[in-house]
Amino acid sequence: MNVVESPKPNRSRKRVVWQALFVVALLSITYLLWLRSQPERITAISSSTFREEPYKVSGGNLFTFVYGSPYINNNPGIQVQSLRDHSTRMLVLVDPQHQFYRHLLGSGASTTITPCLWSVVGEELYYAVEARSKNGFSPNQMPTPYSPRSLNTFLMPTNHPAAEEIADQTRIVVPQAPLPVQDVQFRRISLQGEASKEVVALRGESFILIGSQVFWIRPAVEETAQVTQGRDLRTQRAWLETTAHSDLMLTSLADGTTRCIRHGIPRDAGLTRVETGVTWGEVLPYPERSTRFYARASDGSVHALKFLTGRYMRLLLEFEGRFYWTDIRKNEADESQFPSNREVLMSSNLDGGDQREILNQVDKRSLEKIALSLYHGTLYCRFNELPAQDTDPPRGLLCRLSPEKTDPIEIVRKMPAGTDTTFLCEEGYLYFVWQDPAHRFLPFFRAGSPPALYRIPLDH
Repeated sequence: MNVVESPKPNRSRKRVVWQALFVVALLSITYLLWLRSQPERITAISSSTFREEPYKVSGGNLFTFVYGSPYINNNPGIQVQSLRDHSTRMLVLVDPQHQFYRHLLGSGASTTITPCLWSVVGEELYYAVEARSKNGFSPNQMPTPYSPRSLNTFLMPTNHPAAEEIADQTRIVVPQAPLPVQDVQFRRISLQGEASKEVVALRGESFILIGSQVFWIRPAVEETAQVTQGRDLRTQRAWLETTAHSDLMLTSLADGTTRCIRHGIPRDAGLTRVETGVTWGEVLPYPERSTRFYARASDGSVHALKFLTGRYMRLLLEFEGRFYWTDIRKNEADESQFPSNREVLMSSNLDGGDQREILNQVDKRSLEKIALSLYHGTLYCRFNELPAQDTDPPRGLLCRLSPEKTDPIEIVRKMPAGTDTTFLCEEGYLYFVWQDPAHRFLPFFRAGSPPALYRIPLDH
């Protein structure tokens, strides 16, 4: 009887199957890593909303302003959207007697509207409202002209002469305009949906909200004189000398306390918000230049940045006891009739001394639109690299910044072309606004496609 043996397994065939499985697994992992590196689309943001109001991300939620119509003054509300299941709900709707507070800058045709005051701290949202008038504008918000500021303004000397001609000088007292005060009410609402509650009502101007801290000016009447020196019209000089009596106030919305952190600030000091506090300028006696000041939001301490240099400074933030700002310089290598400009990132001590140049060029390319953000003790820097050829688009980069190192930047990722220069680091992600790439190859529809909010992991 013959026994039929079963055929032996084909080892080469098994090897091919295992190799194929390995290749498939490798391709799958590569695809998952590539997919993770691609921006995740969160939601569309209307162009008008994004230009007027910044978005906020906190606790796995996205907070945005929503308007009933494309017109910016049409009774907006604050909407919260879950980043997990994308469910949305309206968190804040202002009652008929109030409207969101907006500070007006300038007067007449040059008037500009600043964004609404609102912030998210932990499980609470703070926002500011004012009384609504019949014509849609608050009487306290109507721009009031200040004293004539076409001339340079300096600090009035302690022992200033009377309003008469002394030592080839003519002094004329400048009448003061009415104080442009505003009545603003700050409210707090829980993210769990409870009713909003009033925290404090303030009467002043130039309100700035950082977290739960409100900087504002309590205005007082100033003394101003116009000084003219010399009789020859060709060599005659004129300037303003003023003494300020207003107060810079700091109010905590967490406990409602208010305190004065600087006396004698000009009522038109021009408070500017930075990530860690506010900055403003104060005048010095003639012919000295004005001095920049910085007030920290965490403790209200005031620092005089006396020695900052630069023509077009843009103040950014404080980090580890140093202040960071950008300045614009001309490209010396550009031999054209209209040389291009570049931005340089600088830092100094909190008194303006020990100035250092942190970032000038990357890969021998000039920079523009430098932005900084502080996240979990790390400084992130976002900027555009200007291309060598004008026909090439600028390359946007996100970097970790280590100012103490010789090579201060670590490139985290290249930003997609067409992204907005603003960004937000929150909860392990980088959030930014990007024109929807699905429509970028259709020029006819490109103008109509709204920008959208995207995010990508910071640790990739």
